[in-house]
Amino acid sequence: ENSNALYKVDLRTNTVEYAASFEKEDCLGKGLYHRAVLFEDRIYFVPFCAKYFAVYHLQTGQITYIDFIGPVNKAKFSEAIQYKNYLYLFPAKMAHVMRLNMQNEELDYFPECVADLEQITWLAFNEHSLFLGGMKTNETAWVVSEQTNCLIEYCMESNKYRKHFIG
Repeated sequence: ENSNALYKVDLRTNTVEYAASFEKEDCLGKGLYHRAVLFEDRIYFVPFCAKYFAVYHLQTGQITYIDFIGPVNKAKFSEAIQYKNYLYLFPAKMAHVMRLNMQNEELDYFPECVADLEQITWLAFNEHSLFLGGMKTNETAWVVSEQTNCLIEYCMESNKYRKHFIG
């Protein structure tokens, strides 16, 4: 049967075991999750085309979901960077950077960075991906903006950002 599910793979024995299904998502959906992030006893699945964050609880084997404000049928996040107990989410086609507190699963929305990027480029966040990827150094996320020469320096401690134009 076709389904979107989570499987456990034992790399020593090459055995595969079914763990859980993403029941709130389309069982035939493609590209549902962009990345998986381990935090304490949970695995957070970062939505790309999925409607919800999925959280797999290692102790119980259950999946819970976190709802968020975002487009229904478009790509959500192109980069996720963990800092302390937070997961910073940089949008593919959304109007804000988000921060997920992985201790209490509360979300914060930061629209300023995306609004500022739209002013320097012809790209609209609902038509093109805004960010392609990034990396972390200390408390700073470095994220590349698509089809621009702009590199975003995003301080995850203060939620302030700076633009760097390359070239």
